[in-house]
Amino acid sequence: MKINLGCGGDIKEGWENIDQYFQADKSVKKMDARNLDYENDSAEEIYAAHLLEHIPYEQTLITLREWYRVLAPEGKITVIVPDLDMNCKNWLGKGPEKYLKDILKAFYGSQSREGQFHHAGFNFETLRDVMSEAGFKNIKETTRDHPNHLWVVATK
Repeated sequence: MKINLGCGGDIKEGWENIDQYFQADKSVKKMDARNLDYENDSAEEIYAAHLLEHIPYEQTLITLREWYRVLAPEGKITVIVPDLDMNCKNWLGKGPEKYLKDILKAFYGSQSREGQFHHAGFNFETLRDVMSEAGFKNIKETTRDHPNHLWVVATK
């Protein structure tokens, strides 16, 4: 089983698509990513794109431990968050100007509906450290889809 946490409109075929607030597609299961209704070691892969920053910072470690619990041994996790370092550089005018309009959303979320507020920010070092504390290993930064997004992969 593969789990797509906080999927929003990014429905992945063949995956368990989970979102607490967005269920426009009938295949999306309503579930809180901090308390997953899955057995221990049951998911071969977890994908969490632009979800972790929506969870209160003090719950980050608890949430990552929950994801670790559900991930099978040697399973893969991908976590994508706004890159705090890159967004700060761009805000200070040291990055591509074309991304300036997206920076406030990276810091605070779109705030367009419930669940669209950011409560935490990460750079690679802070995300790596909390993922390591949760138990993950082989934590690496990987390919980006956008210069202001941080992609991190790890295993259990």
